[in-house]
Amino acid sequence: GLIFPAEILPLAERSGFMSSLGRWILWEACKCLRRIQNSGFQDFSLTINLASSQVFDAAFSDQVEAAIAETGVCASSVQLDIPVSVFAQGGADVSKALERLARTGVSLAFDDFGMGCSGPGCLRHATFEGLKIDRRLIAGAHADRFNAAVVRSVFGLAGELGIAAVAKGVEGHQDLDFLAELGCTVAQGFLFAPPMQEAELMAWLFASDIASETFD
Repeated sequence: GLIFPAEILPLAERSGFMSSLGRWILWEACKCLRRIQNSGFQDFSLTINLASSQVFDAAFSDQVEAAIAETGVCASSVQLDIPVSVFAQGGADVSKALERLARTGVSLAFDDFGMGCSGPGCLRHATFEGLKIDRRLIAGAHADRFNAAVVRSVFGLAGELGIAAVAKGVEGHQDLDFLAELGCTVAQGFLFAPPMQEAELMAWLFASDIASETFD
């Protein structure tokens, strides 16, 4: 069945399989991105979830550069999602790890912002181009006073810092309407489309006649 990255990545880390799995995901994602762009969707961009161990692995940035160079994709069309757990370690190691990844030319996004140990101070560590709001805050935000206040504050913070805020886990039209009122321009979730295999995605893109759009 469908298993989310939040379940897969910690399991892979505990089993010692994350390094080889992460390398395979990186290369397959870049090859898939190249095929989609070559099919006429030149502005298509792709995000890749990272595990904490990948962020701190000094060799991973070299793997990113190699995958981009050999598949021919543009680094700016690849975004790496940095998990909240990275910031639990703290210290200079976090800044160094993020700077190392940023030098590859890809964009970095703070994943699941607003929950756990995340906070505004974490944004000092690197130049994040994206800030993904935790799906637990988005779900039912239109009717939950606390969630609505936090989401509204996060959009305000992102705007002040010049960072693109992305709403995760959008599943209802009421939540989408609420986000639109806040000026949200980028969102992801089952309301738009379920996870798809590459062939399904290509068919969906062509059927939707949206070749000129930019996708996440």
